Amino acid sequence: MWTNGRCAGTMAVLLAAVLVLAGCEVAPPAARGEATPASPSDAIAASAGPGASAEPGPSLPVDLPEEIAHAIRQRQAFGLRSDLAWVQQVAVDPRASVNLLDFPMLPEEEAEFQARQASFEELAAAVNAYAATRQDSFGGVWIDQGAHTVVAAWTSSPELHRLAILASVGKPAPLEGRLVRYSERELSALQDRLAADREWLRTIPATMTFSSVDVMANRTELGISSANAQAAALILAHYGVGADMLSVVSDGTGILLEPRGTVNGTVVLVDGSAPGQNDWALAWVPDRPQGGGDCGEMVGYGVSPDGLFTIDCAPGGWTFRVQAPAGDGWRDIGSGHVVVRSEQASDVRVVVDPGASASP
Repeated sequence: MWTNGRCAGTMAVLLAAVLVLAGCEVAPPAARGEATPASPSDAIAASAGPGASAEPGPSLPVDLPEEIAHAIRQRQAFGLRSDLAWVQQVAVDPRASVNLLDFPMLPEEEAEFQARQASFEELAAAVNAYAATRQDSFGGVWIDQGAHTVVAAWTSSPELHRLAILASVGKPAPLEGRLVRYSERELSALQDRLAADREWLRTIPATMTFSSVDVMANRTELGISSANAQAAALILAHYGVGADMLSVVSDGTGILLEPRGTVNGTVVLVDGSAPGQNDWALAWVPDRPQGGGDCGEMVGYGVSPDGLFTIDCAPGGWTFRVQAPAGDGWRDIGSGHVVVRSEQASDVRVVVDPGASASP
Protein backbone atom coordinates (compact mmCIF):
# COMPACT_ATOMS: atom_id res chain seq x y z
CA MET A 1 0.00 0.00 0.00
CA TRP A 2 1.11 3.59 -0.52
CA THR A 3 -0.17 7.06 0.21
CA ASN A 4 -2.67 8.63 -2.14
CA GLY A 5 -2.73 5.67 -4.50
CA ARG A 6 -4.49 2.38 -4.90
CA CYS A 7 -2.83 -1.00 -5.26
CA ALA A 8 -3.56 -3.16 -8.29
CA GLY A 9 -4.34 -6.51 -6.67
CA THR A 10 -7.57 -7.65 -5.14
CA MET A 11 -6.40 -9.61 -2.09
CA ALA A 12 -4.37 -8.13 0.76
CA VAL A 13 -3.53 -10.20 3.83
CA LEU A 14 -3.46 -8.08 6.96
CA LEU A 15 -1.63 -10.07 9.63
CA ALA A 16 -1.87 -7.35 12.28
CA ALA A 17 -5.57 -6.60 12.04
CA VAL A 18 -8.87 -8.33 12.44
CA LEU A 19 -9.51 -9.05 8.80
CA VAL A 20 -7.89 -10.12 5.59
CA LEU A 21 -9.17 -7.80 2.91
CA ALA A 22 -9.77 -8.18 -0.74
CA GLY A 23 -9.59 -4.73 -2.21
CA CYS A 24 -6.80 -2.30 -1.80
CA GLU A 25 -6.34 0.29 0.85
CA VAL A 26 -4.07 3.23 1.38
CA ALA A 27 -3.43 4.02 4.99
CA PRO A 28 -2.21 7.27 6.51
CA PRO A 29 1.53 7.21 7.24
CA ALA A 30 2.65 6.67 10.84
CA ALA A 31 5.55 8.54 12.42
CA ARG A 32 8.73 6.52 12.78
CA GLY A 33 8.99 5.15 16.29
CA GLU A 34 5.40 6.04 17.17
CA ALA A 35 3.35 2.93 16.55
CA THR A 36 -0.37 3.21 16.10
CA PRO A 37 -1.62 -0.09 17.52
CA ALA A 38 -4.85 -1.53 16.28
CA SER A 39 -7.59 -2.55 18.71
CA PRO A 40 -8.96 -5.69 17.10
CA SER A 41 -10.67 -6.80 20.30
CA ASP A 42 -13.13 -3.95 19.80
CA ALA A 43 -14.22 -5.36 16.46
CA ILE A 44 -14.76 -9.05 17.17
CA ALA A 45 -17.28 -10.83 19.31
CA ALA A 46 -15.60 -14.04 20.42
CA SER A 47 -12.59 -16.30 20.23
CA ALA A 48 -12.51 -19.72 18.65
CA GLY A 49 -10.50 -22.90 18.64
CA PRO A 50 -10.28 -26.00 20.79
CA GLY A 51 -11.57 -25.29 24.26
CA ALA A 52 -12.48 -21.70 23.49
CA SER A 53 -15.74 -20.13 24.54
CA ALA A 54 -18.14 -18.17 22.36
CA GLU A 55 -18.73 -15.78 25.25
CA PRO A 56 -16.51 -12.73 25.79
CA GLY A 57 -15.58 -14.03 29.23
CA PRO A 58 -14.53 -12.06 32.32
CA SER A 59 -12.55 -8.84 32.16
CA LEU A 60 -8.80 -9.23 32.15
CA PRO A 61 -6.92 -8.50 35.40
CA VAL A 62 -5.66 -4.93 35.50
CA ASP A 63 -2.15 -6.12 36.44
CA LEU A 64 -1.90 -8.57 33.55
CA PRO A 65 1.48 -8.36 31.76
CA GLU A 66 1.16 -6.47 28.49
CA GLU A 67 2.56 -9.34 26.43
CA ILE A 68 -0.19 -11.64 27.74
CA ALA A 69 -2.90 -9.03 27.19
CA HIS A 70 -1.59 -8.41 23.67
CA ALA A 71 -1.61 -12.13 22.88
CA ILE A 72 -5.20 -12.40 24.10
CA ARG A 73 -6.34 -9.46 21.97
CA GLN A 74 -4.59 -10.76 18.87
CA ARG A 75 -5.84 -14.30 19.40
CA GLN A 76 -9.38 -12.99 19.65
CA ALA A 77 -8.85 -11.03 16.45
CA PHE A 78 -7.64 -14.08 14.56
CA GLY A 79 -10.22 -16.45 15.97
CA LEU A 80 -7.71 -18.49 17.99
CA ARG A 81 -8.15 -19.87 21.46
CA SER A 82 -7.70 -16.92 23.78
CA ASP A 83 -8.71 -17.80 27.33
CA LEU A 84 -6.23 -16.53 29.92
CA ALA A 85 -5.12 -19.94 31.21
CA TRP A 86 -4.35 -21.15 27.68
CA VAL A 87 -2.46 -18.01 26.68
CA GLN A 88 -0.34 -18.18 29.83
CA GLN A 89 0.36 -21.86 29.19
CA VAL A 90 1.47 -21.21 25.61
CA ALA A 91 3.65 -18.28 26.72
CA VAL A 92 5.89 -20.60 28.79
CA ASP A 93 5.79 -23.61 26.44
CA PRO A 94 9.28 -24.11 24.94
CA ARG A 95 7.69 -25.27 21.69
CA ALA A 96 5.94 -21.92 21.16
CA SER A 97 7.39 -19.38 18.75
CA VAL A 98 6.64 -15.95 17.31
CA ASN A 99 7.27 -16.90 13.70
CA LEU A 100 3.88 -16.53 12.06
CA LEU A 101 2.13 -13.75 13.97
CA ASP A 102 3.38 -11.35 16.64
CA PHE A 103 2.47 -13.51 19.65
CA PRO A 104 3.52 -17.01 20.78
CA MET A 105 1.82 -19.91 19.00
CA LEU A 106 2.30 -23.66 19.28
CA PRO A 107 3.34 -25.53 16.12
CA GLU A 108 -0.07 -27.19 15.86
CA GLU A 109 -1.77 -23.79 16.16
CA GLU A 110 0.38 -22.40 13.36
CA ALA A 111 -0.40 -25.39 11.16
CA GLU A 112 -4.14 -25.10 11.82
CA PHE A 113 -4.12 -21.36 11.18
CA GLN A 114 -2.16 -21.65 7.95
CA ALA A 115 -4.43 -24.41 6.65
CA ARG A 116 -7.51 -22.36 7.49
CA GLN A 117 -5.97 -19.29 5.91
CA ALA A 118 -5.19 -21.19 2.72
CA SER A 119 -8.78 -22.39 2.46
CA PHE A 120 -10.08 -18.85 3.05
CA GLU A 121 -7.84 -17.45 0.33
CA GLU A 122 -8.90 -20.19 -2.07
CA LEU A 123 -12.53 -19.32 -1.45
CA ALA A 124 -11.84 -15.58 -1.79
CA ALA A 125 -10.12 -16.26 -5.11
CA ALA A 126 -13.25 -18.08 -6.28
CA VAL A 127 -15.32 -15.06 -5.27
CA ASN A 128 -13.05 -12.74 -7.23
CA ALA A 129 -13.18 -15.01 -10.28
CA TYR A 130 -16.99 -15.04 -10.15
CA ALA A 131 -17.11 -11.27 -9.59
CA ALA A 132 -14.80 -10.48 -12.51
CA THR A 133 -17.79 -10.24 -14.88
CA ARG A 134 -20.07 -8.64 -12.31
CA GLN A 135 -18.09 -5.59 -11.18
CA ASP A 136 -21.07 -3.24 -11.37
CA SER A 137 -22.71 -5.04 -8.43
CA PHE A 138 -19.68 -6.44 -6.59
CA GLY A 139 -18.92 -4.70 -3.30
CA GLY A 140 -15.71 -6.54 -2.42
CA VAL A 141 -14.61 -9.61 -0.49
CA TRP A 142 -12.80 -10.03 2.80
CA ILE A 143 -12.11 -12.63 5.47
CA ASP A 144 -13.66 -12.22 8.88
CA GLN A 145 -11.02 -13.96 10.96
CA GLY A 146 -12.98 -13.84 14.19
CA ALA A 147 -16.05 -15.44 12.61
CA HIS A 148 -14.03 -17.84 10.41
CA THR A 149 -15.97 -16.67 7.38
CA VAL A 150 -15.34 -15.20 3.94
CA VAL A 151 -17.68 -12.28 3.25
CA ALA A 152 -18.70 -11.26 -0.27
CA ALA A 153 -20.64 -8.01 -0.66
CA TRP A 154 -23.15 -7.22 -3.43
CA THR A 155 -25.44 -4.34 -4.27
CA SER A 156 -28.26 -6.80 -5.07
CA SER A 157 -29.23 -10.45 -4.49
CA PRO A 158 -26.34 -11.40 -2.18
CA GLU A 159 -27.84 -14.81 -1.38
CA LEU A 160 -28.18 -15.73 -5.05
CA HIS A 161 -24.56 -14.76 -5.63
CA ARG A 162 -23.47 -16.77 -2.60
CA LEU A 163 -25.21 -19.90 -3.86
CA ALA A 164 -23.75 -19.45 -7.34
CA ILE A 165 -20.23 -19.12 -5.94
CA LEU A 166 -20.64 -22.22 -3.80
CA ALA A 167 -21.88 -24.09 -6.85
CA SER A 168 -18.76 -23.05 -8.73
CA VAL A 169 -16.59 -24.24 -5.85
CA GLY A 170 -18.40 -27.55 -5.72
CA LYS A 171 -18.26 -28.05 -1.98
CA PRO A 172 -19.57 -26.48 1.25
CA ALA A 173 -17.59 -23.44 2.35
CA PRO A 174 -17.90 -20.68 4.98
CA LEU A 175 -19.20 -17.92 2.72
CA GLU A 176 -21.49 -15.06 3.73
CA GLY A 177 -23.32 -12.85 1.25
CA ARG A 178 -23.85 -9.26 2.37
CA LEU A 179 -25.98 -6.49 0.88
CA VAL A 180 -24.28 -3.10 0.43
CA ARG A 181 -25.20 0.15 -1.29
CA TYR A 182 -22.11 0.83 -3.40
CA SER A 183 -20.01 -1.37 -5.64
CA GLU A 184 -16.26 -1.49 -5.17
CA ARG A 185 -15.94 -0.09 -8.69
CA GLU A 186 -17.95 3.00 -7.69
CA LEU A 187 -15.86 3.53 -4.58
CA SER A 188 -12.61 3.12 -6.49
CA ALA A 189 -13.78 5.58 -9.13
CA LEU A 190 -14.47 8.12 -6.41
CA GLN A 191 -10.99 7.56 -4.99
CA ASP A 192 -9.53 8.21 -8.43
CA ARG A 193 -11.45 11.48 -8.61
CA LEU A 194 -10.05 12.53 -5.25
CA ALA A 195 -6.48 11.77 -6.33
CA ALA A 196 -6.89 13.76 -9.54
CA ASP A 197 -8.41 16.78 -7.82
CA ARG A 198 -5.83 17.70 -5.20
CA GLU A 199 -5.40 21.24 -6.45
CA TRP A 200 -9.06 21.95 -5.74
CA LEU A 201 -8.53 20.84 -2.13
CA ARG A 202 -6.09 23.70 -1.64
CA THR A 203 -8.88 26.19 -2.34
CA ILE A 204 -10.65 25.11 0.89
CA PRO A 205 -7.74 25.14 2.00
CA ALA A 206 -6.79 21.52 2.67
CA THR A 207 -4.30 18.90 1.55
CA MET A 208 -4.76 15.16 1.18
CA THR A 209 -3.03 12.92 3.71
CA PHE A 210 -4.43 9.58 2.59
CA SER A 211 -7.19 7.95 0.59
CA SER A 212 -8.57 4.43 0.69
CA VAL A 213 -11.45 2.16 -0.25
CA ASP A 214 -12.84 0.35 2.78
CA VAL A 215 -14.91 -2.50 1.37
CA MET A 216 -15.97 -3.63 4.85
CA ALA A 217 -17.49 -0.24 5.63
CA ASN A 218 -18.58 0.12 1.97
CA ARG A 219 -17.14 3.58 1.59
CA THR A 220 -14.25 5.62 0.28
CA GLU A 221 -12.13 7.38 2.89
CA LEU A 222 -10.22 10.63 2.61
CA GLY A 223 -7.81 12.09 5.12
CA ILE A 224 -7.02 15.79 4.99
CA SER A 225 -5.02 18.38 6.85
CA SER A 226 -7.14 21.51 7.23
CA ALA A 227 -8.06 24.09 9.84
CA ASN A 228 -11.37 24.76 8.08
CA ALA A 229 -14.19 23.32 10.21
CA GLN A 230 -16.40 23.18 7.09
CA ALA A 231 -13.86 21.29 4.98
CA ALA A 232 -15.66 17.94 5.12
CA ALA A 233 -19.01 19.46 4.17
CA LEU A 234 -17.43 21.38 1.30
CA ILE A 235 -15.79 18.22 -0.04
CA LEU A 236 -19.03 16.21 0.10
CA ALA A 237 -20.88 19.00 -1.68
CA HIS A 238 -18.14 19.32 -4.32
CA TYR A 239 -18.33 15.62 -5.23
CA GLY A 240 -22.08 15.36 -4.78
CA VAL A 241 -21.93 12.32 -2.49
CA GLY A 242 -23.17 11.54 0.97
CA ALA A 243 -21.20 10.84 4.12
CA ASP A 244 -22.13 7.17 3.82
CA MET A 245 -20.11 6.93 0.59
CA LEU A 246 -17.23 9.24 1.48
CA SER A 247 -15.79 9.56 4.97
CA VAL A 248 -13.64 12.67 5.42
CA VAL A 249 -11.22 12.73 8.35
CA SER A 250 -9.49 16.03 9.07
CA ASP A 251 -6.63 16.72 11.48
CA GLY A 252 -8.34 20.03 12.29
CA THR A 253 -5.04 21.92 12.21
CA GLY A 254 -3.98 22.37 8.59
CA ILE A 255 -0.43 21.80 9.77
CA LEU A 256 0.59 20.06 6.56
CA LEU A 257 -0.24 23.18 4.57
CA GLU A 258 2.56 25.00 6.35
CA PRO A 259 6.16 24.68 5.12
CA ARG A 260 8.36 22.50 7.28
CA GLY A 261 11.25 23.69 9.38
CA THR A 262 14.67 22.08 9.84
CA VAL A 263 15.82 20.40 13.04
CA ASN A 264 19.56 20.12 13.60
CA GLY A 265 20.09 17.54 16.31
CA THR A 266 23.02 16.39 18.41
CA VAL A 267 23.03 13.13 20.37
CA VAL A 268 25.66 12.93 23.12
CA LEU A 269 26.53 10.65 26.01
CA VAL A 270 26.22 11.81 29.60
CA ASP A 271 29.85 12.99 29.55
CA GLY A 272 29.19 15.07 26.40
CA SER A 273 31.06 12.80 24.00
CA ALA A 274 29.76 11.44 20.70
CA PRO A 275 27.89 8.11 20.90
CA GLY A 276 30.19 6.15 18.58
CA GLN A 277 29.01 2.93 16.94
CA ASN A 278 25.54 1.98 18.15
CA ASP A 279 22.32 0.20 17.26
CA TRP A 280 20.00 2.96 18.42
CA ALA A 281 17.01 4.43 16.62
CA LEU A 282 15.66 7.96 16.43
CA ALA A 283 11.95 8.50 17.08
CA TRP A 284 9.76 11.55 17.59
CA VAL A 285 6.32 12.59 18.80
CA PRO A 286 4.51 15.94 18.35
CA ASP A 287 3.15 18.02 21.20
CA ARG A 288 -0.22 18.07 19.45
CA PRO A 289 -2.28 15.03 20.49
CA GLN A 290 -3.70 14.80 16.95
CA GLY A 291 -2.80 16.30 13.61
CA GLY A 292 0.77 17.10 14.54
CA GLY A 293 2.15 16.47 11.07
CA ASP A 294 5.33 14.49 10.70
CA CYS A 295 9.08 14.61 10.34
CA GLY A 296 11.37 13.22 7.69
CA GLU A 297 10.44 10.57 5.17
CA MET A 298 8.80 7.18 5.57
CA VAL A 299 12.02 5.42 6.55
CA GLY A 300 13.72 4.39 9.75
CA TYR A 301 16.33 6.72 11.24
CA GLY A 302 19.35 5.48 13.14
CA VAL A 303 21.84 7.45 15.23
CA SER A 304 25.17 8.09 13.50
CA PRO A 305 28.48 7.59 15.37
CA ASP A 306 29.01 11.37 15.53
CA GLY A 307 25.49 11.82 16.93
CA LEU A 308 24.49 14.47 14.38
CA PHE A 309 21.22 14.46 12.45
CA THR A 310 19.24 16.88 10.31
CA ILE A 311 15.56 16.33 9.64
CA ASP A 312 12.68 18.42 8.33
CA CYS A 313 9.57 18.60 10.53
CA ALA A 314 6.13 20.17 10.48
CA PRO A 315 5.89 23.32 12.61
CA GLY A 316 5.17 22.90 16.32
CA GLY A 317 6.69 21.27 19.36
CA TRP A 318 8.48 17.93 18.97
CA THR A 319 10.10 15.53 21.41
CA PHE A 320 12.95 13.53 19.89
CA ARG A 321 13.76 10.21 21.50
CA VAL A 322 16.76 7.96 21.18
CA GLN A 323 15.80 4.33 21.65
CA ALA A 324 17.85 1.18 22.22
CA PRO A 325 16.76 -2.39 21.48
CA ALA A 326 14.99 -4.05 24.41
CA GLY A 327 13.76 -7.57 23.79
CA ASP A 328 11.28 -7.46 20.94
CA GLY A 329 10.83 -3.70 21.22
CA TRP A 330 12.61 -0.45 22.03
CA ARG A 331 13.37 1.49 25.20
CA ASP A 332 13.95 5.25 25.51
CA ILE A 333 17.45 6.11 26.68
CA GLY A 334 17.28 9.87 26.14
CA SER A 335 15.06 12.65 24.81
CA GLY A 336 15.07 16.31 23.89
CA HIS A 337 12.41 18.86 23.00
CA VAL A 338 12.39 21.47 20.25
CA VAL A 339 9.92 23.97 18.80
CA VAL A 340 9.97 23.96 15.00
CA ARG A 341 9.05 27.05 12.97
CA SER A 342 8.24 27.10 9.27
CA GLU A 343 11.25 27.61 7.00
CA GLN A 344 13.55 28.11 9.99
CA ALA A 345 16.28 25.99 11.59
CA SER A 346 16.05 24.82 15.20
CA ASP A 347 18.54 22.94 17.38
CA VAL A 348 17.92 20.05 19.77
CA ARG A 349 20.35 18.23 22.05
CA VAL A 350 19.61 14.72 23.27
CA VAL A 351 21.65 13.34 26.19
CA VAL A 352 21.52 9.55 26.35
CA ASP A 353 22.34 7.03 29.05
CA PRO A 354 23.08 3.72 27.28
CA GLY A 355 22.89 1.84 30.56
CA ALA A 356 19.20 2.67 30.81
CA SER A 357 18.49 0.22 27.99
CA ALA A 358 19.75 -2.69 30.08
CA SER A 359 17.77 -1.91 33.23
CA PRO A 360 14.57 -3.92 33.92
